[in-house]
Amino acid sequence: MPDLSTTYMGLSLRNPVIVSSSKLTSTLEEVQTCEKAGAGAVVLKSLFEEQILADVGQSSVEDDSMLAHSESMDFFQGMGKNYYLDAYLKLVREAKEKVSIPVIASVNCLTSGTWVEYAKSFEDVGADALELNFFLLHFVENISD
Repeated sequence: MPDLSTTYMGLSLRNPVIVSSSKLTSTLEEVQTCEKAGAGAVVLKSLFEEQILADVGQSSVEDDSMLAHSESMDFFQGMGKNYYLDAYLKLVREAKEKVSIPVIASVNCLTSGTWVEYAKSFEDVGADALELNFFLLHFVENISD
């Protein structure tokens, strides 16, 4: 069998097959399945700050009692954000413990400070690399004479 080993972003891979961020990489069991199928690395399903903020904001709005107490709304929104981040960090940590292939975290953030915060957290739990998702909305301003 030919040697397919290669390097990618300084990571040693047994082959160049990298399973991209998808449902196939959203749980520990699925990551293990990717490794057993011969993947050289995996990019975990992306963590989207926009979705977290939408989910946390929606649950806060659904509870009218929170609107009367803005400090409790801030607290619960922060707790919600931490819930999603902690779950993702757990996935990164467990994947690193259970598979021998590189595990790449993936994130899409809206706010500039969050990119750095999340990147440090991913590094702390052992992610081998970080995929940053950028999506820029282009628009043309309507200029009327």
